[in-house]
Amino acid sequence: MAGIAPAKFHRLWQQSFEQAITAAATRGRFRKIEAALASLSDGAWATLSQSLLGQVNLRDPHRGWPQALDRLHEVHAYQHLLGRGCTDIAFVPATATTKTPDLRASLGDALILCEVKVIKIPRSNALSPTFFRKLATRLDKATEQLRAVPQSGSAHLLVYIVFVFAEIPPDHIDSQTAQARAFAETMLPRDVEIVFHVS
Repeated sequence: MAGIAPAKFHRLWQQSFEQAITAAATRGRFRKIEAALASLSDGAWATLSQSLLGQVNLRDPHRGWPQALDRLHEVHAYQHLLGRGCTDIAFVPATATTKTPDLRASLGDALILCEVKVIKIPRSNALSPTFFRKLATRLDKATEQLRAVPQSGSAHLLVYIVFVFAEIPPDHIDSQTAQARAFAETMLPRDVEIVFHVS
């Protein structure tokens, strides 16, 4: 991860959007996001940018722009689908009344529905029971959102998990990723695929 530790990046993002996108320490991280954004189709970029613009003025005084940052993480799932050979990849606009997945795509004749969940892993030598309960809740919600789509019965269902770590040593990141991954794989139904991304 070039330039800055994940937790410091998030604190900077929380304090000042303008500072976060201009500070030299964060440029490497934003270049990675820019590279991911470059893979978007015009339609996907239009949908994503509209969503982000609607959140820029919704700064939480303590948390900054967590929803906007989580939305940016969805670009990694878009790249994953693109790398698998999917076509017609699109972000699904959120609505206040209907549960929807974050992305949909086609792979041959198959419909792909993808829900992205960003899981923040705290600074600790070991993952706590509280963390695993939170992870289980997020996975249940992801499955619920995927199955809310009428076509879900014939679609390929995918949960894309982005792990965001606090400031911990790299070997702890590997260990905690393995623990979280093993737990997550036991929680999802067999017809739901799970993919992990470490940010």
